[in-house]
Amino acid sequence: MKSTTSKKIIEGLLYATIAIMFVTFCWFATATLLSFRSLESYTVYSYTYPEQEFKVTAYCPCEKCCEKYADGITASGYKLRKGNKLCAANFDFCTVLKIPGYGIAPVLDRGGAIKEDCIDVYFDTHQEALEWGVQYLKIRIIK
Repeated sequence: MKSTTSKKIIEGLLYATIAIMFVTFCWFATATLLSFRSLESYTVYSYTYPEQEFKVTAYCPCEKCCEKYADGITASGYKLRKGNKLCAANFDFCTVLKIPGYGIAPVLDRGGAIKEDCIDVYFDTHQEALEWGVQYLKIRIIK
């Protein structure tokens, strides 16, 4: 009877050790994957998508810029707020672009005058949009 009890104790310790090793492995694997994800996003940012030159214009939510669509809601359904950084382009909604002089901006809008090689960046006021003017910039597609 004593050897059976000892055997059960050893089995229990063995299972506990295996469980601890499994949990440790899972934790380590998760931490490693998270670091690879950040490395992967760096790779996407740096290498996967080359910079492309675009004509970059600007717009605001006024009737001059948006005509009948001057309701403060983008084509993707996003409600504009003061200080937003977004753009209109012929990319899928939520594509993220790095635009020199403007910053990081998701594509959340469309525009009738937007052609394949054109991006329209959003500003809160018409004056800011006019000051931006028309620029030809190398844009980085982040994702």
